[in-house]
Amino acid sequence: MNPAPPAPPEVVGGLGDLPGITWLEHTADLGFQVRGASPAAVYCRAVAACAWLLFGDEARGRGRTLTLTLVGASRAERLRSLLEELLFRLEVEGFVVASADILEERERDGSLTVRLHGESFDPRRHRVVREIKAVTYHGLAFEPEPGGYVATLLLDL
Repeated sequence: MNPAPPAPPEVVGGLGDLPGITWLEHTADLGFQVRGASPAAVYCRAVAACAWLLFGDEARGRGRTLTLTLVGASRAERLRSLLEELLFRLEVEGFVVASADILEERERDGSLTVRLHGESFDPRRHRVVREIKAVTYHGLAFEPEPGGYVATLLLDL
């Protein structure tokens, strides 16, 4: 059994153990790696990790769904766009994402269609644990590895 990775110093005690997620130390921001057996699994785990970072265990509702199609030249860019879209929908529409289903990814035109599950922000029930300002391009990667795929992301907190 592998020991859990250390939490980054700026959020000591605030991060937990999520399947397929490795928290990475970084001087000013928060990085993480997402592993999955398929690209879809990586996308879904990254959404779950961001939801957890934002709201902890409070991001569980599934009363609303949004279906989005995002475009990017690479899987890494599509993943970044997906997570940026989560931040945008939270800020503008008050949509608290809980999970995602990948409906289709087409390499030919660089599109990713995803269904997000969540609920409307309710200040009586939702407390923002950690604000995420942006998903950066620094260190952004999405690569095959033995047994699946791994993505690396850095968030500006």
